[in-house]
Amino acid sequence: PLTLTGLAQCYFLALPFFKNSLLADIFYTTILVGSYELCQKYLVKEWVKVYFK
Repeated sequence: PLTLTGLAQCYFLALPFFKNSLLADIFYTTILVGSYELCQKYLVKEWVKVYFK
């Protein structure tokens, strides 16, 4: 129904899906940021060593 109660019910019933979506976002963001930082830490250091040697 298009009422405030219907909107609240819709949001309440969506909470389990939001939890899973939020957990997946946190997981993949951690993986992406972590891999970027590892590349910056190791690959850039190696590239500078090779390039300026």
